[in-house]
Amino acid sequence: MKKIILLSLMTILLIPTARSQVLIALFFGDKLNTPNIEFGLNVGGNFTTLTNYPEAKFKTWLNFGLYFNFKLSDHFYLHPEMLFINQMGSKGLNNNDLPLPELEHETLETWVESNYFTFVFLPRYKLTNQLYFEAGIHFSYLLTADDYFLIKPEGDSELQYKVHAKPRMNKFDVGGDVGLGYKFGKGEGVNLSLRYSYGFINTLKDESLDPEKNRGFHVHVGIPIGVGKENVQKEVDRIER
Repeated sequence: MKKIILLSLMTILLIPTARSQVLIALFFGDKLNTPNIEFGLNVGGNFTTLTNYPEAKFKTWLNFGLYFNFKLSDHFYLHPEMLFINQMGSKGLNNNDLPLPELEHETLETWVESNYFTFVFLPRYKLTNQLYFEAGIHFSYLLTADDYFLIKPEGDSELQYKVHAKPRMNKFDVGGDVGLGYKFGKGEGVNLSLRYSYGFINTLKDESLDPEKNRGFHVHVGIPIGVGKENVQKEVDRIER
């Protein structure tokens, strides 16, 4: 978990768009949080693959964004998320369509990587003060997509070939999500959510090919901004008196 958070924070520092969202959250997060609304940062990891490839392996990627948590009642919440970095893909795909014949090698490794901007809409039901169940839907827009081919001809040498895959992929994806979460700090702290998602739409434009759909497991760590700040200030005022 510490590695996932560290990698996510490094990504934030390297990508200007994501960095600007972090600054907005840090400056205004405490003003957006109320007893019935929680606002914060979302960081985590994706473990994804594509359907129609039984031998494919899950690949580890990143997700990062912002979230709100709207309290509707003592048990029901609405939890929308905006993920500016939502990396999907798969490892060990079919090698029949190699871009170059010389890539056919016993050490060949293949994978596909795609990055989406994703809006997640998750109704939540609080089972206990800290444990909750969530199920909903996500809408994604494809930002980038690449196929990778890696061989190691001899010794320590490596040859990597990348093909831009975005032209062959659909721009939009829709899918379902279901998961369980735990809220630390007696129900007022960091959120840890474990989810499974399944895409409803074929990622490929060519309908003559077997459909490939995104699916995978996701770890989300929700970090509320400014929550508990008023309580801390009240305690400081009480001590000063």
